[in-house]
Amino acid sequence: MKKLRNIGLLAFIGLIASCTGNVNTEVATNSSTIEFAEISKEEGFAEKHAEPKELSVEQHGEMISIPVEGGKNASAYQLINENKTTNYLFVFHEWWGLNDHIKSEADKWFEKLGNVNVMALDLYDGKVAKSREKAQEYMSSADEDRIKSIINGS
Repeated sequence: MKKLRNIGLLAFIGLIASCTGNVNTEVATNSSTIEFAEISKEEGFAEKHAEPKELSVEQHGEMISIPVEGGKNASAYQLINENKTTNYLFVFHEWWGLNDHIKSEADKWFEKLGNVNVMALDLYDGKVAKSREKAQEYMSSADEDRIKSIINGS
């Protein structure tokens, strides 16, 4: 399971790098979380993202609480396959937070992949942005240690 967590963390870091459009090959002095937070503050970054639209879709999963070492419990949107399986897909939200769009994407992957459990982790502890300014605020204030503990707790 630890290997899955590490793969999930690498996928999150890869997502961060892909969102920026720039992959810095120099040795980083800051963490990826800090670097991504700084990118969110660059002029024009927020304007490149359309405001989120409200969705009205039926969700098939449920919100769960995940014990996290060294802090309050985290939450995730979870879909568990009726046939027991150890296959998991972890879904990481965009800078908006764990909104209905991400839950809908988790539902789609659950349906499409079949023999898998899906967990969309909430890395912002329940905060969901409805504006670019809030998304920027949430992303730039994300705590790397908290994010790691949420990923490791899943």
